[in-house]
Amino acid sequence: MNQTTTFKKLKIAILGSNGQLGQEFRFISASYEFVHFDFYSRQVLDIADADRLKNLLAEHHYDYIINCAAYTAVDKAESEAEACYAINAEACRNITNAIQDTETRLVHFSSDYVYHTYTGFPIREEDTTDPQGVYAQSKLEGEQIIRASGVPALIIRTSWVISSFGHNLSRQCLG
Repeated sequence: MNQTTTFKKLKIAILGSNGQLGQEFRFISASYEFVHFDFYSRQVLDIADADRLKNLLAEHHYDYIINCAAYTAVDKAESEAEACYAINAEACRNITNAIQDTETRLVHFSSDYVYHTYTGFPIREEDTTDPQGVYAQSKLEGEQIIRASGVPALIIRTSWVISSFGHNLSRQCLG
């Protein structure tokens, strides 16, 4: 007897798909046979638009949302605080509100800037945060919004994105 197993494809939405990290997910997406990815750039889905975000996510019933969207111009954030907070903090509220009471899980990328002080490796997630500047404060506020929401979430704090796309360490080192 030949038994056939049917697999449900995971449905994953990538927010901020035109950024460095989002482009990497787009690049690897064809490698996953049992995963369906939908890619949303700011032009397609502005995560600052709470109603549009909620409607779209409710329509598609994603298993995972991977939030790659971020305001990352650290120095410029000081003069563009409102834009920085809109993307790094308030959009987190929009996302968590949109997936509240659903089965959708969130993967969110944050920054090691939330620590400010370096006491040596490894930095642990329970280490004291002391964000300095608008960028770091907005990233920590986004994390706090996600934690307070109660939605199942993984928050990844990274210090640098090394990517095939954009300006980053790999391009600087390789010239």
